Amino acid sequence: MGVHKDIISVDLPVRKAEQLLKTVFHRFTHATTKISVARAISHYSVPAPLAPLIKIVGNVLSLPAITGPRV
Repeated sequence: MGVHKDIISVDLPVRKAEQLLKTVFHRFTHATTKISVARAISHYSVPAPLAPLIKIVGNVLSLPAITGPRV
């Protein structure tokens, strides 16, 4: 739960996320840092009963910014 009690964070297996969001996830790995993340490779949807309650679903489509070492 977020500091303002308006954000919920959920950790679940990729297969469950694919079922829940009706999408397909793929694992992306950065060539240099080897950091790996799972992200959807197509649009997603949320279950109709939950849709009015959800404003944003984060970390599903966009990849994180990866910066190099500081010099």
